[in-house]
Amino acid sequence: MSIGAPGTRIEGLSMWRAILMLGGVILHGAIGLEHIPIFAAIPLISHAFRMGSFMLISGLLCGYTMARRRSPLAWLGRRSIQIGVPLLVGLLVICPLIGWMLDDLPDRTRWPFVLAHDWYHLWFLVALLAYAPLSYAFHQFDRRHGVIGWIEQAIADGAIGSGRSAQTVVLLATALASCALTMLTRQILAGHIPPDYAAPLSHIQLMLGYAPFYLLGFLLARSPMLFRAVTHSIRMPVIILVCVGIVYAGWFGGVRLALDPLRRAIVGDLVELIGMAICPPPHRS
Repeated sequence: MSIGAPGTRIEGLSMWRAILMLGGVILHGAIGLEHIPIFAAIPLISHAFRMGSFMLISGLLCGYTMARRRSPLAWLGRRSIQIGVPLLVGLLVICPLIGWMLDDLPDRTRWPFVLAHDWYHLWFLVALLAYAPLSYAFHQFDRRHGVIGWIEQAIADGAIGSGRSAQTVVLLATALASCALTMLTRQILAGHIPPDYAAPLSHIQLMLGYAPFYLLGFLLARSPMLFRAVTHSIRMPVIILVCVGIVYAGWFGGVRLALDPLRRAIVGDLVELIGMAICPPPHRS
């Protein structure tokens, strides 16, 4: 795949991103029905694939777009408006209406307003808005210091492996970075945020945890050599996904019942976190 990907390929990625977003309708429709096995599986599958893949595709599209723009700074301004305006409408209008319908607003109207009520699923817009200037900064840094060239040289020299091993290194490194950022952010938030803000600010761990997927997508768009290294074979991605599926089936199929409620919650959360960190890159490969 070239840096200036064909329009049809970009359209295909955009369609996939839209499908992943529409999957949120199914996810939220399953809330409250977790006692039914098929509905209990929907959040599990969604958490493992949907938003991580969405962020990876967003990074791909961002990388392609910035490479084709004469003025990356103009792109950043346009991107900020495209995301910022819907975000403001959601925070100032849609979220309060949801809170009002759920009777969850009266005790959440103190200043600061944006943090005083739940922003529900709009955290992903906040994440994309934050990723935009980081994309611009990386683009400028690469122009000055040739980061993409260094990555491609490392691949050519076998510094990060060759063939299948390079693919494995990239996939597992992305997963490790995602898992580490999520767990670190969770620990920091648990010890420093007021209880009233715990629910809305808990989404920060997702914003940081999904950032490695976005960065991987951006790098794949800018480096054809890295793209080939990651996508040349489906064998390792399939192995990774099968292993995660076996762990999920074993844990949620009965192993968790052998633990007391506290250990069950801790281990179950860790199992879901590992799945969220490992599944999206192999899924898109």
